Amino acid sequence: MSFVGFTYFKDESVKEYLPDFNIYETKQQKRLLALEFINGQLNKEIFDVKSTQTDLDLFQIIFSKTVELATITPNRSCPGCGCEISSLMKVMKFFDYFDLEYDETKLLKSDICTASKIINGLEIENDKIELKVDMRENFNELVLKKMIHLNKDKIVVKKRDRIEIRSEKSSKFTIIIPQWDKVKPDGLHELNGHIADAGKKFSNNCSSIYLIYPQTENFNKQIKILHTGIKSDQEIKVTPYYFQCYKKEMAKSHKERV
Repeated sequence: MSFVGFTYFKDESVKEYLPDFNIYETKQQKRLLALEFINGQLNKEIFDVKSTQTDLDLFQIIFSKTVELATITPNRSCPGCGCEISSLMKVMKFFDYFDLEYDETKLLKSDICTASKIINGLEIENDKIELKVDMRENFNELVLKKMIHLNKDKIVVKKRDRIEIRSEKSSKFTIIIPQWDKVKPDGLHELNGHIADAGKKFSNNCSSIYLIYPQTENFNKQIKILHTGIKSDQEIKVTPYYFQCYKKEMAKSHKERV
């Protein structure tokens, strides 16, 4: 399954779509990972992936957060941005769908802009509400955000098939290529296509290429690839990406883990 999310039916039953990663064994852990991808889809850190109560299913988490933003949370995110009227209409329709009472004046004082951002991501039909977030597509965005965070003193450029990290002080640059596939340490031959494609991207000013894959139970360390056809001063490294919700100690340097 390449997507996460849920389908909520009018009879109040819920079907969850959770990520299938062997490092995340419980539903609670998988829900946190799903919320990380949902944040990526919304392009905003709405859900705290380290402390959100995950005894609730994804629908309940998102429903509760939407109601909280629209009724309790003060509007500090974008006061006077001009989105209030359109956001108000979306929130009122959402409340009407669930037969929830509301006061328009109080809604306007709350963070309805963020609430409407969540609602925008939902497919709302007469008999169901659905949210599906493509993990493959959003993984690229998660890696990009992490690269920007780790390289604040450099220039991070997103291109069609890669991310480039450049410096104003040097012509040398590094290439980052996110790949949404599971790495098996005893099955690196399965990545030969990715490695061969990466090797073609070397240039005189690029000496390092990182292939970034989701971290799994058996893939938690960087692997240096010896690849014919590249120079001795060039290197390709297969590197695990650690999601925020992973609870164990994070690496001290992004050179081994991202």
